[in-house]
Amino acid sequence: MSSAQLLLLIDRTFKVMDLDELKFFFGLEVLRSYNGIYIYHGKYALDIFADTGFLAAKLVLTPMMQDKRSFFDKSSTPYDIVS
Repeated sequence: MSSAQLLLLIDRTFKVMDLDELKFFFGLEVLRSYNGIYIYHGKYALDIFADTGFLAAKLVLTPMMQDKRSFFDKSSTPYDIVS
């Protein structure tokens, strides 16, 4: 089935308007390329930060494990990541 036939079937069944190329969907930016469709949530995240007043928030350093061992790996010896 071609895309024109699919649009015709959808139009007959649901009476939908074709609004041209999709750019935003539920606050997510939709980008098309030859490799596929990409969904970018950067604008959505910025909108959430703006709504909650965190756009002016400053970064804070958080201690993270530096080695490749998984924090949830039960076979390794547990250790304190802060000290």
